Amino acid sequence: RDGRGDNRNAPVVVSYTLGADATTSVRVLSANGREVFAVTRGRADKAGQNSVTWNLRDNANRAVAPGTYQVEILAESDGGERVRRYVPVTVTR
Repeated sequence: RDGRGDNRNAPVVVSYTLGADATTSVRVLSANGREVFAVTRGRADKAGQNSVTWNLRDNANRAVAPGTYQVEILAESDGGERVRRYVPVTVTR
């Protein structure tokens, strides 16, 4: 559930929790794994709850087509530990 209720064109807020301070990158990927939109790259996030917002647009600022997308969250600690998670998001219009 993405929390948008009946407003299908509302931005999607992706929340994630970090166990330690980390550098994060969040990307939206198409069904075939291609990058649709880079939400953040190399952002310094603190331990605890963090969130980013995707406005349902691609890197060229075009509205994305309806369908299922994967939000990739990549976090890297100062020590070089990397964690990658995927969250599915369904866009309906």
